[in-house]
Amino acid sequence: MDKGSKRTGCLMKFGQLKYMKQLLLEGNLHCKPMHYFARLSDEGVRGDAYETAVEIRNFSAQVLFTGDKSNMWPVAKKHFTMYKSYNSDVACGNLFCLYFYDISQQDMHSRKPIYFPEKAIDEYCILIHDAQEFVERVKKKLAEYHLDYGCQFVNYQDFKKINGYRNQFTKDVAYKNQNEFRFWIKYELVQDLNFSIGNIEDIAIIDKTENIIKNWEFMRIDENTASHISILGKSSEGYRELAGLNKSL
Repeated sequence: MDKGSKRTGCLMKFGQLKYMKQLLLEGNLHCKPMHYFARLSDEGVRGDAYETAVEIRNFSAQVLFTGDKSNMWPVAKKHFTMYKSYNSDVACGNLFCLYFYDISQQDMHSRKPIYFPEKAIDEYCILIHDAQEFVERVKKKLAEYHLDYGCQFVNYQDFKKINGYRNQFTKDVAYKNQNEFRFWIKYELVQDLNFSIGNIEDIAIIDKTENIIKNWEFMRIDENTASHISILGKSSEGYRELAGLNKSL
């Protein structure tokens, strides 16, 4: 888990209705190999060539025009980023990734419409309002299967400014809008990993993403001096509480 300060918010998973129902009703987690994301070409939505990189190096080089030894001059200075990755047939783990909607800085008694970065949007969304309980259920199941794993918030760095090794919880700043919390699972095969944690309807709700954007809000209130976040849904009678957030991740 993340060793830094606690964050208040909820976890979200976007996808097609079929798979979102499987997650809600069966707790089915579909974990893709890291190689899948490294090869995926989707304009930076989920694909990231650096996912399997273990080392990154940056350097600058002067590009020269060479006619003969007496006629050389610099044309331009170029920046190069190089990285060393796992071979495509070498297993380096599987990922289950979620979007974390952070409400830690929201003012007390204020309402905040739900907003998603454009690239994060899919047709349906599972909103996990008890993120801590969800994480504990996943950890328990992985322990039952004797699978090594790690889970924490992703750390975003500028890969054009670093030289050294990276781990599976580090991504380039270009992906910062994903605000990602991920599970990395050590799996010996380069193939999908599926397992179920059981029904999660007690800690999650589902809706069309467009409905969430239009009709849902977060509201921070004060209950017995403890911070409490309500998820409000708009109906013909006004707003009603869909769920409450009172735990941090």
